[in-house]
Amino acid sequence: MSSNKDYEFNEKIHSILLNPYLSIESFEQNINLIKKYNIKNIS
Repeated sequence: MSSNKDYEFNEKIHSILLNPYLSIESFEQNINLIKKYNIKNIS
């Protein structure tokens, strides 16, 4: 992936994680995605 794609992907996950209306199931799915793609920094 190019760095731009990485940035967009990280931004998407960041906004998902910070969503206060997220259900616990969705949150867990996002955590699994982060682990799957070995994402270190989402800020």
